Amino acid sequence: MRKFDKNKHLEEMRKYVDLESPNGETIEARYNSAGNIVQRHSMQGLGWKCSCTGTTKETATDFETTPEGLVCPKCGKTLKTIKTKEEYSTEVDERLRKEAEKEREAQENVHLCFVDQSVSSGLQYYELSTRVEYDTWKKIKDLFFYMSYDEDDEEQDTFGMTRLTGWLTTQPGKVEERLNVKPELRLEYRRKEAEKRKKARDELNKEKAELKEKIFAAFKPENTVQPWADETKKGTQGSSMIKYPAGEELEDPKYPFDIYGGGRSWIINEKEDKIWMLTNNGHDGDNWGLNNVATGGAGAIGVYVPYTVELEKLIRDYVSLFEK
Repeated sequence: MRKFDKNKHLEEMRKYVDLESPNGETIEARYNSAGNIVQRHSMQGLGWKCSCTGTTKETATDFETTPEGLVCPKCGKTLKTIKTKEEYSTEVDERLRKEAEKEREAQENVHLCFVDQSVSSGLQYYELSTRVEYDTWKKIKDLFFYMSYDEDDEEQDTFGMTRLTGWLTTQPGKVEERLNVKPELRLEYRRKEAEKRKKARDELNKEKAELKEKIFAAFKPENTVQPWADETKKGTQGSSMIKYPAGEELEDPKYPFDIYGGGRSWIINEKEDKIWMLTNNGHDGDNWGLNNVATGGAGAIGVYVPYTVELEKLIRDYVSLFEK
């Protein structure tokens, strides 16, 4: 398989041009070394022919390259240029600029990344976040070793599915000192920040769980009403189901309505003194006979309790926590 050469590809893009066919389709083309427009992906540099003088290779007429695109010298048919090679070159320049900026930032923010830990030795292996200039590499080269995967290497077996390859180090602290890694990118700082984030995440999840528990407690079966349009046809769907309740609907961010028949929401209607909880019940295998609210699908199980400011606040607080 031929290896992809990004730089060569970008230089080739500077020769690209797009043409428009008479029926409005885009034709991908390029300029060859002679300055003629040819088929972009043709290794032979084939051009296009016009059928005004014939439909065979020998009788058809070659289009000629002009500033406007390709023109048939016999009938004047034109394949108009809709994207010039100058426009393609501008795109290449912008791409190179962005890549250079990205590389500059990577060099300025070089740091160590954890790769894996050996079960047998307990050693932790790290790699650099990006390739560095050779002058920089010389400062730390003695702290790294090159590892290539070898099925006969017993140490590799202690890493499970990970296959350690490339330049690695087991002395991250020394590497950080020699490279003068930014304080906020050093491993110890990042570990502490990760612990803070985990603690905040755990506290947030605990608060979500507590609020959800209180909301569901308010909707215990003995506290709710499940209305039907026709009690005599309860469980048969169709005419037994009521219309979708009116009011302000708040979806459960952790279990939103989906096209597969799942989801949960609450509908707040202070005017009618009701707060609904709708549970979409349309999965294959669900008991659709339990559905009393029409949804456009199989339906949902809808129950309501009397409106209270406290319950509305619980629901709003629960939903808003997912925005954090």
